[in-house]
Amino acid sequence: MYRGKAAGRNVTRFYDPSMRTLADDRLEMESALRVALKEEQFELHYQPLFDGQQRMFGCEALLRWERPGRGQVPPTAFIRVAEECGLIQQLGDWVLRTALQQLGEFQRACPDHFEHVSINVSAYQFRTRDFVQQLEAILVNTGADPRAVVLEVTEGTVSENIDQTVAKMERLRALGVRFSVDDFGVGYSSLASLMRLPLQQLKIDRSFVRDIDNDPGDKIIIETILSMGRHLGMQIIAEGVETDTQLSFLRDRDCDGFQGYFFSHPLPADELIKRCRSGL
Repeated sequence: MYRGKAAGRNVTRFYDPSMRTLADDRLEMESALRVALKEEQFELHYQPLFDGQQRMFGCEALLRWERPGRGQVPPTAFIRVAEECGLIQQLGDWVLRTALQQLGEFQRACPDHFEHVSINVSAYQFRTRDFVQQLEAILVNTGADPRAVVLEVTEGTVSENIDQTVAKMERLRALGVRFSVDDFGVGYSSLASLMRLPLQQLKIDRSFVRDIDNDPGDKIIIETILSMGRHLGMQIIAEGVETDTQLSFLRDRDCDGFQGYFFSHPLPADELIKRCRSGL
């Protein structure tokens, strides 16, 4: 039934044994997620952000799950399940709370290199009625400076129910929290809608950066995003920077910030502090 509904209207789907396998795998993953939350098997790693002078000015928090006996589980393998079974709220709260606690540690250890920490927020989490109150409580409990918090949302998250979204974002912006649209350029949201939102940052999707050397179309898209961002007064961060050629192209066009393996892989909090203190 669910396969038929997912495929659209007026379709027929017959039972296949593989469907049972997929259902069993999903139930097993859900059970493992509940255990992981209870036993705190999750960890945050942080990928640094750099400016045009290759000075670190912030980082993005990235969720990691080291599952006992299974090794590293990529977020793409479990986030969707967490959303479907209702665990994303609990998981998202853990991410926010942990990132904001560690933000204080970062700023005390290397105050000149941690202007902000970026935290990805699930659409399911952002759209909950009490998201603003929950974030306010976490800010109070952790003592984190709201002005050092950037919430990363996707185009799809902010383009639905635009009036409610704007109201929610404005309440958080009044606290000092900033917003970034992650993976910009791969969605299909209206630019008119995006312009209504109180955004301070856009992140160019890595798929455009990856093919800079070979695809003239990607170069045009990047230049267009950079021009639009400058006119709207937004900070533009390029994701997935891995080569000197990519960095040079972006820097020559006055991109504000860079993130990718060219500079650093995501690091555990203690290792990031060590590298920061040693000059990265």
